[in-house]
Amino acid sequence: MGSCNRILRVRDTVLETVNQVNPSHTNPLGILHGGVALRWMILAATMAAMRVARGYTVLARLDNVFFLKPVTLGDLAVVTSWVEYVGRSSLELTVVLESEKPSGERHVTTVSHLTMVAVDETLRPRSVGACISPQGREEEELYSEAERRREARPSKPERTQRALDTSLPKPLVPGYSLSSHRIANPEDSLAYNVVDASKLMHVMDELAAITAMKYARGIVVTASIDATDFYVPIRVGEILGIHSALTYVGRSSLEVTVKVLKDNIGTGETSHAATSYFTLVHVDREGRSLPVREPRHETSASRDMIEEARRRRAARMERLSFIRNRLEELMPIVSRIRGSPP
Repeated sequence: MGSCNRILRVRDTVLETVNQVNPSHTNPLGILHGGVALRWMILAATMAAMRVARGYTVLARLDNVFFLKPVTLGDLAVVTSWVEYVGRSSLELTVVLESEKPSGERHVTTVSHLTMVAVDETLRPRSVGACISPQGREEEELYSEAERRREARPSKPERTQRALDTSLPKPLVPGYSLSSHRIANPEDSLAYNVVDASKLMHVMDELAAITAMKYARGIVVTASIDATDFYVPIRVGEILGIHSALTYVGRSSLEVTVKVLKDNIGTGETSHAATSYFTLVHVDREGRSLPVREPRHETSASRDMIEEARRRRAARMERLSFIRNRLEELMPIVSRIRGSPP
């Protein structure tokens, strides 16, 4: 834990944002795009972290995101975020996205955890200068869980090693991979000329959806995103290479791997910025799941890919079960921490 110039309770850090879901935020079914939801969630967490850090923070990790219920056209998307633990330069947060109907009825769409890092103008980690002192049993539980998550994060040497992996993701079925290149512009940044992770995840989700749609030959919706680590910051002026590949096909679901590489045009160096696994579901115009054609697997390489994807899917299902069970305990705590009736 870093030095404590300020001591805060968890409830002192709560930040809530509200966005109305307009047509520009939705897919052809009138459902909020997963990428837009991710953007709103990360922005809310960033603001909560910046208020505690009293300066700019960057996203280091986004835990699994499962979209449990849809947010539809005309709904309010209510995002609540708070800080549960503070290290020397890192902050552990939880973010909850709820949909609110015109009647006032709310449903939890998703909950996730994030790690933000306080940085200076050179993007080097700096001391947050505050710490969380949990008050009461509920805050102590949140604090302890966040501390355990922090201890389980990839170590700095692991992250440094992964940043060197600049290989492209390989598709399970030849022809079902896409690449998009773009220059990181000032409009992509919040501060310090570094790309805003919320915008990056939005773009990654779009490319994943396009890849899945090409194979499914129909509409797809984002069901989940696996935990995503951000290994190196992307600066304005660098070239982004966003690469997607279809890596698994289930009965009605598809897994698409999206990897982001960045090129420093001054040095010519390429670095691995982030990789995420998106699960999308093929649906009809009523939102009902539809089967996806089975790919033909004829090589040992494709069989190995399938086994790896099945292990990821098993871990995903285990995590989903945990989150569903945890929501029953978490949401009453959330209501009390933010001061609203449960």
